[in-house]
Amino acid sequence: MSIHLRDVTWWDRQADELHHGDLVIAPGPAGDVQLADAPPSPDDDVIDGRGGLALPGLVCGHHHLYSG
Repeated sequence: MSIHLRDVTWWDRQADELHHGDLVIAPGPAGDVQLADAPPSPDDDVIDGRGGLALPGLVCGHHHLYSG
């Protein structure tokens, strides 16, 4: 089962450009991300990404240095 992000904006850091479309995130710890070249399968989780921005590597974008 993969995660299919529909109609999402993402930043291509190599080209330093914003793109718009559908992305597929493969299962597993690496979570390989690819452009969607086919409709989602019935087993895929589909997320409506309208108005959202997908960024690589930001699982938790904050940290509390002095919490404890």
